[in-house]
Amino acid sequence: MLATTLLIASAAGGTFEVTLDAARDKIVAGDLVTAAGYIRAAKSFAPTSPDILEPDDLGRIWLYRGMMASMVGEDEGEVMDLWRQAFVVSPELQWEEAVMASGPERDLFEALRQEVQGRPRVDARVPELIGAAVIYVDGGKRVAGDGVREGVHLGQVTCPDEQGTFGVWTDFTERKLDWLSLCPDGVDTAVVVEDDEDDEFGDFGPSFGDSVAAVDVFEPLPPAPAEPRVAASTPLLLSAGGTALLSGGLYLAALSSRGQFNDLTNPELQSAADVSALRKQTNTRVYLSAGAGVVAAGLYTAAFLDVGF
Repeated sequence: MLATTLLIASAAGGTFEVTLDAARDKIVAGDLVTAAGYIRAAKSFAPTSPDILEPDDLGRIWLYRGMMASMVGEDEGEVMDLWRQAFVVSPELQWEEAVMASGPERDLFEALRQEVQGRPRVDARVPELIGAAVIYVDGGKRVAGDGVREGVHLGQVTCPDEQGTFGVWTDFTERKLDWLSLCPDGVDTAVVVEDDEDDEFGDFGPSFGDSVAAVDVFEPLPPAPAEPRVAASTPLLLSAGGTALLSGGLYLAALSSRGQFNDLTNPELQSAADVSALRKQTNTRVYLSAGAGVVAAGLYTAAFLDVGF
């Protein structure tokens, strides 16, 4: 049932956003175990998103986790750390009244918003030469010299030549972080791209090009809590992988059929009936490929729902 719900919803929206919405609905319904599974799945989906994800959506991961921690009576320090992290990726994140009514928790949430403004900044480690690639952190475009607040961030690279968009969760303490290595076909750094766009993300700091010196408005905050290792159901992950391979195979078969259809010298196309049959076969393979892809996404999410709170 859970996988079916996600499959239907995924047809109308991105998997990351749909999964977070499902988590929100489960929290409202009081099913925190399932909600936790959806949140784990959403966090795992984020680096694979083909779209640049919005900071407010990313912040919901930790907003909801903090709300659930408060609901089950976790230590206040744990709740605070989760909401601090939410503001690290989304400084403008808003409280969701429908999920948790206003009260002392919301007051604490808003106090932490101001506190995190003074969190020290670290180098986003964007290289000077990136060719036609475009680098984002938490939905905001970044260039060499930019800094981000201490904590966990989603880095994404839109790779040139229609390679796609690829991402990674990072706190920028990894010395081996190599942005351009995320592009499977590499990046020609000799290419120079002029960028005349205005800075739309100035609220993340004085200026993206400014130095990353620490801001001493508040006392230094403790490091962001280490992210726990994400648990998942191995059998369901294997099923998801197998279904994804099936989807890819069907898509290749559809391309092959399309090639035959477009080949005017194809000896198998002797009549209108032959053309109609091949067209129907091609369309069927396309539909089956798309369906298998959605099923794979559902199984992948179900793998995270199966491991509990």
